Amino acid sequence: SRCVALSTAAMGQGNSSAEADLDEEFGLQDDMFPWFHIVQWCAEEIGANMVWRWDIQTVKDRIDKLVVDVPTFLKECPEEPVSHFTLDDSTCFVEWAEVLLEQSQSLQQLRYKLVPGRMKEEVFWQRYFAGIRRVVQVEFFREGDDDSEEAEKL
Repeated sequence: SRCVALSTAAMGQGNSSAEADLDEEFGLQDDMFPWFHIVQWCAEEIGANMVWRWDIQTVKDRIDKLVVDVPTFLKECPEEPVSHFTLDDSTCFVEWAEVLLEQSQSLQQLRYKLVPGRMKEEVFWQRYFAGIRRVVQVEFFREGDDDSEEAEKL
């Protein structure tokens, strides 16, 4: 896939059997797909003086809460622009959406309730990725060393 190929090239990974053995042995980014890539995407607009905290399980738990029901989704996933968002093949969003749907029954159920009756497919995913970006930026990238009160609100 385009997203995996780009990240593999960026990470300096090739197709040698030694590298494949290392990936399998240490469970490098592929078992985290698409989270590693989503975090990179969320970091694109982060400024200096940020502390990066890698707690993917906490982030996943907070993101799961975005899709518990329709009112929560509508409140926590704002209808706001997401830079470079599109569901065409020129971006990774479609591939990420497919994987996220496979990983979350709650997301599947919520999407079934909302699309296409209440919103278009593209609007649903744009809102969901806006919500994801917000959670990741609050949880992973905090100014200084203090804990953010905003993270507790999510």
